[in-house]
Amino acid sequence: MEESSGSKVSFSKKASIISLAFIVEFTCWGLFYSYSMFFTSLVEDLNSSYAFMGFIGTFVLAVAYFMGTIPAMLVEATSYGVVIALAGVFLFLSFFITSYDMNDWEALFSYALLLGIANGFTVVVFNYFVDHIENDFNMAISVTTTAAGFGMMFFSCVAAYLLINDIMHWREIFRVFS
Repeated sequence: MEESSGSKVSFSKKASIISLAFIVEFTCWGLFYSYSMFFTSLVEDLNSSYAFMGFIGTFVLAVAYFMGTIPAMLVEATSYGVVIALAGVFLFLSFFITSYDMNDWEALFSYALLLGIANGFTVVVFNYFVDHIENDFNMAISVTTTAAGFGMMFFSCVAAYLLINDIMHWREIFRVFS
């Protein structure tokens, strides 16, 4: 039975929507904000400058915000699930391809552009949440921002631990994160 906006939603449906929203936001935004842990390694390994690596980090957000209505139009043409799956595909591609980059310009494409698209697509998670849980805007804000915060702490701590203790090279971490 299809749930319509505004109708009562079962506890299990709410739990699955909240879990999905948490996982997507935790992963996409958490991985993006772990970028600062890799800054020095990227500069050294890709023969770049701190300024250009900073630009790459900023460019991710510019692309994500530039996406604007594109995810919403894709939802109208397909479904929330397709757009959320595309976010996952772009997230995977950004970290996996970047792990093989040989210079900073390749990282601009593979990391900044692809991760920006992935994060831009995550806006539909919030919309899906609001549409399907009795238009509960406050709960949607709470879950998505909390998830992003936990993701930032988790992925940054994992990356820092692995790098500081020379357990893994940044390229290996990117492959694991992908």
